[in-house]
Amino acid sequence: MRLGALFIAIALAALPVPGFAQPAAPGTVDLAGLIELALEPRRDADWVQQRLAEVLPAPEIAEEEVPLIVRDPMAWVVSGAFGPVAETGEFGGYVSCSRYGLPTRDFLAERALSDPETFALFSLYQIEADEASAWPDAAMARLSCQISWDDSRAVRILPEGEARGPLEAAFAAVDRAEPANQAWFYGTDGYRLNAVGGRSDSVVVLDRMVVILTLRYQVLRVRSFAIGGGV
Repeated sequence: MRLGALFIAIALAALPVPGFAQPAAPGTVDLAGLIELALEPRRDADWVQQRLAEVLPAPEIAEEEVPLIVRDPMAWVVSGAFGPVAETGEFGGYVSCSRYGLPTRDFLAERALSDPETFALFSLYQIEADEASAWPDAAMARLSCQISWDDSRAVRILPEGEARGPLEAAFAAVDRAEPANQAWFYGTDGYRLNAVGGRSDSVVVLDRMVVILTLRYQVLRVRSFAIGGGV
């Protein structure tokens, strides 16, 4: 085969074959962008949706209706999915961000967890067990976001080394949890990073963040508080 013909054959081989779609590269979650979002707990739900559109690959997010169990002007919830899988049209990841204020906090403090209304609010706002004790004295609201995905065809996993950079830039301490005898859960590349001691001033307390990678899924969870005296 002459040299010119060989170059043409190589070029043609590199072209996509008609009728066979090339698999799309998986999207990436912007961990640093999520931390920046958490530093703005005073923002409204519309702003958070706009920021999530920059943090997540191809999201579909909407504001949820908050039940009128408590009249809380700080309360809102946005949730949705992201990372569509080309082969199936389904989404590979899910997101929920929520905020609530002092009226909801005080309502929950007066009731048992077994109360149906209490349970509904805990589920809606994804309230953690230590939230009441972690609430700063001057805080007026808590913001929390949880992002998870389980399909690496749509969303690329964040290796531990890549996750550490943004966490160490934003938090005073980043510790790697070492669960004993849980290789079956985390695998060889899995990890759990707990970050604490973020920005704390008259505007916001960036309380903590957890990044988890297991054999089946990845989870990012961040929590911050809006401080009442800030401007």
